[in-house]
Amino acid sequence: MEYTVEYLAEKGYAKGRITGPVVMGSIRECAVEVFAVAAAHDCRKVLVDSSEATAETGISDIHGFYSRLEQFGCDRRMSVAIVFRDASGMDQFIETVARNRGFGLKVFPVLEDAEAWLVGEPAITV
Repeated sequence: MEYTVEYLAEKGYAKGRITGPVVMGSIRECAVEVFAVAAAHDCRKVLVDSSEATAETGISDIHGFYSRLEQFGCDRRMSVAIVFRDASGMDQFIETVARNRGFGLKVFPVLEDAEAWLVGEPAITV
C-alpha cells in the first residue's frame, strides 16, 4: 500500500490518497498525516481517496479504526469524506460507527461526489 497526503488550498481541504493492497498500519499512518496536515492549516475538511486501493480488512479492523479516529488526530468538528470504489455494503456500517462516536464522516463510491459534498457542506460544528 502506498499513500500521499497534501493540502489543497484552492479547494480548502486536506487530501490523502491510498493505492494498492491495504495494510492497517499504513492506513493509520496515512490518517495521522492527513489529520495533522488539516490541523496545521486550520482546516476542518478532509478527503481520503482510496478508490484505487484493495481492502481485505475484517469487520473488527473496520470497527476498531473508525471508532477511534480521535487517536489519529481527527477533530470531531471535521467533515471527512472517504471514497471507496466498492464498499461492499460496509459504507453504512463505517458511517454509523463514526457517527456513534461523534464524527462527521460520509462514504462515497465516486470521487467527484465526495468532493462536491465536502466543498458544498460547511464544516460540522459540535
